[in-house]
Amino acid sequence: MKRGLFRTIDSFLGECARVHEDAGDAFPYLRPDLYRRLGFTPDYEDLPFRASAPSGEERVDQMAGMRLSQPATARESSQH
Repeated sequence: MKRGLFRTIDSFLGECARVHEDAGDAFPYLRPDLYRRLGFTPDYEDLPFRASAPSGEERVDQMAGMRLSQPATARESSQH
């Protein structure tokens, strides 16, 4: 499923859409033109607006946290 969550302003991309992690390579942010071309829902204009996106450092921290939150068996198997 290609689903947008909200619109925001990113310090690197400018105005963009935060997309659901199921978007694959598009996760976590897309410029409006790509969001529209790739057929995400809802329409870009219908997404709610959030005033600030996390900074680059906050995004790195979020991604690290996501990797750490994997079940122990997944982490252990990836280390072998």
